Amino acid sequence: MNFQGFVDTIKENNLEVYGIQVFHKGEIVCSWQEEPMLRHPIYSATKSILSLAVGMAREDGKFDINAPIYEYLKSEIPVYAGKEQVDNLKKITVKRLLTMSVQGYPFRPEGDDWLEYSLLYPLENVEEKNFDYSNIPAYLVGVAVAKALGVHLYDYLEERLFDPLGIVKPSFQNCPSGHFYGASGMFLTVPEL
Repeated sequence: MNFQGFVDTIKENNLEVYGIQVFHKGEIVCSWQEEPMLRHPIYSATKSILSLAVGMAREDGKFDINAPIYEYLKSEIPVYAGKEQVDNLKKITVKRLLTMSVQGYPFRPEGDDWLEYSLLYPLENVEEKNFDYSNIPAYLVGVAVAKALGVHLYDYLEERLFDPLGIVKPSFQNCPSGHFYGASGMFLTVPEL
């Protein structure tokens, strides 16, 4: 493999690549980073970090991906939510949100209360399972797992993931209400990611 040729092609074409690490049998065999200590936005790879939190919470017996999202967020549903909306939330499992197989959510939450917006967003055919990309499902799962754990999700990630890996206080995004966004908004260096 001509790794340096690959890097030269990136530079010559002004491609927006932050860095590259190639592993073989658990060891880094090739590495290049434009600015090694600079943290970059990881965008939707934040969803992978959220998924790690879900997996750890599940392994700890504190979170069930087969449970309806309603079970974790019922205390957050506004009292004026319609019966149909509440019934829909009882039909949507965490797993369906993780796999983005609930149709109809817009790309991202809006307004000053993202949780209310997401919980009250009208959905049709919630039982029909088709892939529909949106940040809202990841956001709802993040709030749900934090509720199940009883801590801010970033604190859990810091203790269980970041500290053991030596990742010091990565930047992240909360929603306006203070919940870990979970769909985007994290910044990591290439080696941290």
